[in-house]
Amino acid sequence: MITEVTSLLVWLALASQDWSQLQGGPGRTGYTDASVPFDRKKHGGPLVFTPEWEWEKPCEMSPLVQPIVHRGLALAGDYDGVLHAIDVATGRTAWTYRTGGLIYHTASADGELVFTGSQDGALHAVDLAGKPRWTFQTGRGIVSSPCVLDGAVFVTSKDGHLYALDAARGALRWQFPRKGDRALDPILSSPSAGGGLVTFGDESMTAWGLDARDGTLRWKTRLRGQSFMYFWPVLGEKTGIVVYRTAPVLDFHANLNAFDAWLERRTGLKRKEHEEARKADPDWTEHHRGDVQKEQEAIREYLRDHPAEQTCFVLDLGTGQERYLPPVAYTGGAGSTPAPPVLDDARGRGWMVFRTAYSVSDGGYMVRGYTDVGEWDPATGFIRQITKTKEGWETYHLIGDELVLLSANRDLLFLNSWPNNGAVSLDTHDSFNVCRDREVAHLREKLWVSNAGTAGGNGGGHGDATLVTAEGRILWQSARFIRASRGAGK
Repeated sequence: MITEVTSLLVWLALASQDWSQLQGGPGRTGYTDASVPFDRKKHGGPLVFTPEWEWEKPCEMSPLVQPIVHRGLALAGDYDGVLHAIDVATGRTAWTYRTGGLIYHTASADGELVFTGSQDGALHAVDLAGKPRWTFQTGRGIVSSPCVLDGAVFVTSKDGHLYALDAARGALRWQFPRKGDRALDPILSSPSAGGGLVTFGDESMTAWGLDARDGTLRWKTRLRGQSFMYFWPVLGEKTGIVVYRTAPVLDFHANLNAFDAWLERRTGLKRKEHEEARKADPDWTEHHRGDVQKEQEAIREYLRDHPAEQTCFVLDLGTGQERYLPPVAYTGGAGSTPAPPVLDDARGRGWMVFRTAYSVSDGGYMVRGYTDVGEWDPATGFIRQITKTKEGWETYHLIGDELVLLSANRDLLFLNSWPNNGAVSLDTHDSFNVCRDREVAHLREKLWVSNAGTAGGNGGGHGDATLVTAEGRILWQSARFIRASRGAGK
């Protein structure tokens, strides 16, 4: 009896450190209370995590695939349609499972089962030994990540439906729209769930909120933008919000050029002058703290006057109505959907990449400056600038025309950018080098040529792969490998 209780406690401790779904859980918040100890004295300098293992990918993976971690396994699917299970302690392959089409997004896991969508149009469920349990066939390919909550798995399909399935058996509980009703436009976004609601967007640019129990329509809200692909709404059950990001209506460069010019006119500082002024003033952030807040009010007015440029929408979880207009201008690569924020729902705080003429963390000398990362208030939408300039070019790199995905654990906010992955301390705002990849040296030229990316940061692309915190490690997908690191000396 004592042995059984001890085993249960060990399992519960490990389960609390898992990253079992896209962005950590059904709400896609990107935040976990788990922690990986690191050397805080090394800010801006040497790596603060020790490489533990690297697993070489037999086939290219979609840049949006996160290696989820569940009960001692890291799981990720590839373009050959193979789901790989890796022993998280050793980095060795535990098993593989082949679907009938490429796997484009992140798997999910719950209890004894792992779920993955495939371009064969099916949701596949396998057990923790890699044995098939069930499949559910939809009408077209699946390019989203399934969401699991309270014994149900929710999956969207390009056939224009969301399906709610019994997670244990794969039986259909309900679908939306109902059988016989007209299908929605293709659904490329992953669903999120929480607070009795499941939400997703279809390519008519409508955000949908459904009752998670029976699929009853709670609300629908038309948003601006060209696409939701292939991202996800962030759902805060306690904060009572849903955050959507959309690909911009305007041409990529037209959008960025217009806003850059507006920032320059408003401040009277040209890009080069801004960089020189920032370098000359060691207290730049303190001197401009109030200006950043005034600027965000002005950005709201700018977006009201230029609604086609709005790409961030904060909706009320209960009604689907817009809570407020976020002071967030577009950032991202090649007109892609911008990165969703990270939300610490329990504490009512979050983090977001944003544009500001008073930036302290962008590339400065590179294209598309005026870009920073800050602490976002989900209640008001205002963003508090990270107060310290990052130390060292390699800690992370922010450029307005590159996509940077975010995740966070109890201590660090991780930023994935094309040269490497970096982090910012949530309490001190010190910057850290968390991982560099020896792939960078021989892939650097390819990065500049392709500008499309394969797996973000670390010599693999332009900021598409997210760092995962689980079981005392950080894990991420790079161009050739899935890698795991532990705290220094661990």
